[in-house]
Amino acid sequence: MGKKVKVQFVCNGNHDRSVAAEAFANQWIKEHDLENLIEVSSAGLFVTNKESPAYDWVSKVLRRAVNRTNLLTPDERIFVMQTMTLNDYDQALELFRRICPHFVEEATGYREMLGPKLGITEALKHTPTQFEPKEDLDAILCMTKDQRGRIRQTYNLLGKKIPPVTAVLPDFAGRMGEEEVNLHLGQDYDHYCEAMSKIKLCVGPIMEKIYALFLEESNGPIKNYPTPTAGPGGWHID
Repeated sequence: MGKKVKVQFVCNGNHDRSVAAEAFANQWIKEHDLENLIEVSSAGLFVTNKESPAYDWVSKVLRRAVNRTNLLTPDERIFVMQTMTLNDYDQALELFRRICPHFVEEATGYREMLGPKLGITEALKHTPTQFEPKEDLDAILCMTKDQRGRIRQTYNLLGKKIPPVTAVLPDFAGRMGEEEVNLHLGQDYDHYCEAMSKIKLCVGPIMEKIYALFLEESNGPIKNYPTPTAGPGGWHID
């Protein structure tokens, strides 16, 4: 048996998006009896360094907390609205650390509700893994353009070879007009469902494309895989 094609899905914290993508990809691999040819994993850019996340992430979470009166005091809300432009990163980070556990707990509840519907309940019981720029990866699929830029920058800074495929999930799946999968702490359940739906719809076409790029020449064509589409209401899980 030759070398497996290695695919990694990456998001910020390796809690939700990349874990779900890995689970959907493993379902696809099992359905097509390709366990001996393709190996998938997931990782997060800010796992080890979770106490110092990128500032844009901190600011987005704090902005969402402004209207949650049980999370911020009036003075803290004023601070967020006036200074997120920003000059006091340390104070902003302290606010973030206090608020973050609430949003993490909220997101955990969303996973518990949505996991059975998606058929990936066990997969979401996951210990986050910090992203590392490995040269044996054949493809890295991330959720946003910013993540793709950070990944490429990390490889370049360390003088390592960037994987042949380093792309944003919907873009690589060929879903025109849906270039990113955004999901931030503090957003509601409907937004969470939309993000997970988008990931599920992208994974099939992505795995087909990975197979065609790396395996079809030596293993022959794979059987046709029906590509799901977004209905009139957009991204939706039935």
